[in-house]
Amino acid sequence: MNRFFGLLGVTLVCISCTASPERPSSASYSGSNATSSELDAAHKAYQERDFEGAARTLKSLAERGDASGQYNLGIFYARGIGVPKNMGKAHELFSLAANQGHIDAQNNLALMYIDGESVSQNYVEAYKWLNVAAGGGNNVARQNLRELLVRMSPEQVAEARRLAEAWTPEVHAP
Repeated sequence: MNRFFGLLGVTLVCISCTASPERPSSASYSGSNATSSELDAAHKAYQERDFEGAARTLKSLAERGDASGQYNLGIFYARGIGVPKNMGKAHELFSLAANQGHIDAQNNLALMYIDGESVSQNYVEAYKWLNVAAGGGNNVARQNLRELLVRMSPEQVAEARRLAEAWTPEVHAP
């Protein structure tokens, strides 16, 4: 399962990809409280293969409510990088980041709902998150939305669209 999980700001095609991540950026979401130096430190630790150090830095950010820290730590849990693999924890972190407007976390959360990965399969919830992420500019989410649409009834699509239209990001003070 585990499709399209990004790593430190890069959306990868699959979880088993080995492409090197780019430096994290706060451009794709609204919930970042992180300083550039903290994200740089996590990225540097990752590049130096200090996965536990990168995870510690991301955990500190995540605990302070930073969407980028939550999203990237979710990736670490989903892939077992520097922390034990734990899809339930990945889901929790993606949910936190998604609710703050992180479009890559929204896409990953939707994929967990599509696949029933640590949650009950729920196409309506998946569609909601893909719709929100696609509206935020996530092209991968747009493609995933098109693929999901063929699996859903018109009633499910209508309900999911209502949920997406009603969604608003949570605001966390720095």
